[in-house]
Amino acid sequence: MKLIKDLALALVNATVLLLIVLTVVVLMVVNRTDDLAHDVIDGIAPLAEDLDEIVGAVAKIEADLAARPVAEEADALAAEIAALRAEIAALHAPLQALAGLSAQALAQAVFSRIGGVAAAP
Repeated sequence: MKLIKDLALALVNATVLLLIVLTVVVLMVVNRTDDLAHDVIDGIAPLAEDLDEIVGAVAKIEADLAARPVAEEADALAAEIAALRAEIAALHAPLQALAGLSAQALAQAVFSRIGGVAAAP
């Protein structure tokens, strides 16, 4: 009977020791998980701030684009281009006329112009 009593006592002691070891392991895992969670949160916080800045920048760009009268600017630029083309055409016609003249006719036109300027005063 003493043997059974000693075995039962040893079984209780082993169970208690096993519970203590398991409790310590569970506490270590919980502590490590808590540390890991804090590390993840600390790592994500700056990324969240960066994301907020990016969202703000995108919103500002969208607002700027919405505020710009793109169609009006395009119409204004088209009008400027048309005016520039008209000026180019106006300059192009006399150049074409000069290109069509022979060297002798060009020289006569220049000399008659110079002679007309010299004779004017």
